[in-house]
Amino acid sequence: MSKRTTVIIAAVTLISASVGTVYGLRWLANSRAFANQSTLSSSTISPTNTASSHHTQTAKFTITTKHSNKNDLTFVAKPLIPTTTPTAPDKPTQPMKSAPARKNPTAPATTTQPPQAAKAAKATTPKVSTKPQPSPEDSLLDRMFTTVNKERHARGLSNVERVAQINSSSTNQSSYNASIDKLSHDGGLDRLNKTYYPNCGVSGEIIELVPVSYNEQQNINVWIDSPPHNKIMFSKNYSKAGIGLTKNKKNDMYYIVMQFCS
Repeated sequence: MSKRTTVIIAAVTLISASVGTVYGLRWLANSRAFANQSTLSSSTISPTNTASSHHTQTAKFTITTKHSNKNDLTFVAKPLIPTTTPTAPDKPTQPMKSAPARKNPTAPATTTQPPQAAKAAKATTPKVSTKPQPSPEDSLLDRMFTTVNKERHARGLSNVERVAQINSSSTNQSSYNASIDKLSHDGGLDRLNKTYYPNCGVSGEIIELVPVSYNEQQNINVWIDSPPHNKIMFSKNYSKAGIGLTKNKKNDMYYIVMQFCS
């Protein structure tokens, strides 16, 4: 056998061995890929790193050929630079919402009145009067004035109108009587016409001293039973009047004065 033939046979043998090696490596790679349930290229082995982390590292290797010369073929396995395949980051865990605190079942429940009930309650609430109540003396004078007009009406006469200025003049004269502690007409009508009620015109005055226990009708009866007082009180010449009183020094009697104007 010639030398040339020997070289050819050796080359064929080497190529056959190389091809067998290549197919063997491919079969090994496919077997590992099948075992790992991963899809690999025909020339790539991708063992998976199972270490737990946010990223899965995969080391990839490729089979390449290196030709040193025509007659020398060798195979070198070059590892690729390990690459990092990013994986989706874990979703942040949402904080659990705490259940709302339950209301104390023993706490008293507040109730609201319906509008109609509230309106009805308001309507039934008695209003408190802010108007000052008259004193017992003022109340007695009011009733006495009403009684005078009632008696005048019973006699066919018109009512007399109560005038504030004549009230003041009558009160002033009753205070003067109490200060001297006796009944007196001194200066009463002069002050009425000059100071309190200049437009009085024809004037008249009646006075009395009565127990504080008397009511309005008893006080009027004292004047009715006195002819001079009766004549003035029931005169048709008067259309206006006023009345006042003051207690005596012992506080057991009233000095009462009533003045009239035309």
